[in-house]
Amino acid sequence: MKKHILSILSLSLFCYGSALACGGDFYEEDFYASKAFNQETIEEQEFFPFLRTYNFSYEKATIKVNQNCNDWASYFGISPEQAYYLVTKSSKTSLEQLIQSGKATDPNLKFANKSFCKAKKDGLTYLAFAKYLEPYMDTKETNSYDLWEYRYYEKPLNELKYDETLESLINAYKSQTDNQLKMRYGYQIVRLAHYKKHYREAIQYFDQYVESLKIKPEIYYYALSQKAGALDALQNKCRNCEPVNAPKDQAIFDFLKVFNESKDLKFAAYNSLRFCSKGMGLKRAFMIEKQSVKEACNTYFLLAYNNFNNPINELDKIVKFDANAPQAKVLMARFINEVETSSNLYNRWEAPKSARTFLNNIDEAIRIAESQTQNAQNKNFWNLATAFLHTYCLDYGKAKSYLSKVNGSNDLFKSQKELLSTIIDIVEPATFSEELANKLFEKHENRFSEPIITELMVRRLGEINAKGKQRLLTSGIGGEEIDPQIWEEIIALAKKSSKSKFEKWLLEKDGEVDLKELNNHLGMSYFYNGNIEKANSLVTSSDINLNAKCAFCYTIGHIIYNGSEDESTFYNDYIQEIMGNVSFENINFKDALSHLSKLLKQSEGSGDKAAKASFLLGNFYYNFGSKGYYRWRIAYSGEYGTVATKYYSEALNKVSNDLELKAKILFALAKATEEGDRNKYQHGEILPYFRSLNELTQTAFRQQALSKCLYFADYVNGN
Repeated sequence: MKKHILSILSLSLFCYGSALACGGDFYEEDFYASKAFNQETIEEQEFFPFLRTYNFSYEKATIKVNQNCNDWASYFGISPEQAYYLVTKSSKTSLEQLIQSGKATDPNLKFANKSFCKAKKDGLTYLAFAKYLEPYMDTKETNSYDLWEYRYYEKPLNELKYDETLESLINAYKSQTDNQLKMRYGYQIVRLAHYKKHYREAIQYFDQYVESLKIKPEIYYYALSQKAGALDALQNKCRNCEPVNAPKDQAIFDFLKVFNESKDLKFAAYNSLRFCSKGMGLKRAFMIEKQSVKEACNTYFLLAYNNFNNPINELDKIVKFDANAPQAKVLMARFINEVETSSNLYNRWEAPKSARTFLNNIDEAIRIAESQTQNAQNKNFWNLATAFLHTYCLDYGKAKSYLSKVNGSNDLFKSQKELLSTIIDIVEPATFSEELANKLFEKHENRFSEPIITELMVRRLGEINAKGKQRLLTSGIGGEEIDPQIWEEIIALAKKSSKSKFEKWLLEKDGEVDLKELNNHLGMSYFYNGNIEKANSLVTSSDINLNAKCAFCYTIGHIIYNGSEDESTFYNDYIQEIMGNVSFENINFKDALSHLSKLLKQSEGSGDKAAKASFLLGNFYYNFGSKGYYRWRIAYSGEYGTVATKYYSEALNKVSNDLELKAKILFALAKATEEGDRNKYQHGEILPYFRSLNELTQTAFRQQALSKCLYFADYVNGN
């Protein structure tokens, strides 16, 4: 089965979805491009941070409601969404308004009426206190250009008066009769002591104000995490601290407990395990005897996740413990994401070694996934996963069979089912045609705006050389396109009297089509490729002022533009002789094309005069190319080096008796072909234009080039 995978991967099938990455301003398409398989189909939000991404962590912003908010929702008798806003988004001022007057100016807090505020005053008072502490206690993240997340406190922690704040928290704790609120104050007490580096007190306060309550809501694990951090600091980071009366690995036990039981802090607990006990926390955690199935599943999960290796072995062990373990779904989602990554989406890199390892295990992954469709309660996920895996192996029959078993009542699974169905319909046919493209659009019109479908359709249209439709799918009619065939096909399509629904959609999806604009694009693409006559007949861009008085001139000083040229260094040889007494001070692009057309006619035939005309043509293309002085002043300005080289080469072939002209042409060819690259002549490459120019010892231009171009001088002197 594995041998069939590469052909589907060569199509770069799976490239878009909803998994993003956070942190840093760095962007690489292969790293950030999402996949077809939506990893969030695992559904358990507490494991979202463990889904595969190539940056620091899975986008946690997608996790809007956590267990802590759910606990608050139960306490206040409101929805999780309302609790999320109240706890995480509302301001301290708004909370104080609710406490004092029973209403707030924040429209999102309308649910908090007077009776609500009166009944839940104690809870609101706690939240207001928490909002006061938040700037000192919670770290913020800022993205930096070196790719790392820097954390900072909004307010310096040393500005918070420890004794006064601690006394206020303890008094609030003692005055409360509700154990849920008591525990929250207890958490704040432990955290304050931990962050202020009163580690021993933090441990004591946990036992005194949290553990003593004998309840374990989500906030209990928040407090336990703080206690474990303080304990680890005492045992492993504090050089002059007295020994603490606790087992050596107690901090590891505590962080493991947080990982096992907390829904909000799993990823934080994982990172704490990585760094606690002088970096040995995870290694020791793996050796701790497991007391429950959940603990065993978590251990194998952490082993697979931390090693960043093929997760199939650990996945197989997990499902043997518990077919319904969410850890199994996470590892399968990560496996599928890695297989998709190996599809080498933009053909920039070869599939990494890790991806090859995953491909070698795809048969085993299918075996486990198929077994899970029978054994697990959440059959939707496993049927979907199995369908994706069979699709990668080109077994579309089995893929469709498992896909048909996916229940589409859930919006996410419905969307995934439709997406994979569309993908299969596109990639399954052995051959492709315009007719098939039209039928696919009729069937899946609502999916055609999705990037992955665009990618697949572009590749299949490429099989039938439908370049115009490829362009319309990806970029519309805006922007630059250098291939005239593409614009010719788009113009033909626009003029077509009987269009399919797909063709109409292609033309109209980005707005009304303007034939004049299309013809202008076609003319510009002809210009880019050096077809001056066709460009002149089509381009209407007379409003582009090139502001290039030296458009047809040449320079000696710099083989490769380095920022020190200016128009005073240009030479205007042959311009008046060939083109007449003309000024290019305010030349527009349409006029420039007219001059180019005249030069093209003058370059016909052979002899020095024709060679000079070709030389001037080469100068224009070089000057407006990516290395020229006037680069980027023309739309479609890019790498005109090929066209410039073409005209310079023609000039060299035509020149007869004028050796000075020949020397200038040879130097221009050296510029256009980058013979000035030191790496070339230092590594012994044959540089025909420098060599030929150096042989023209009797010419004045050779001497000029030696004195003004260090690259040529170095070549001649053997440096």
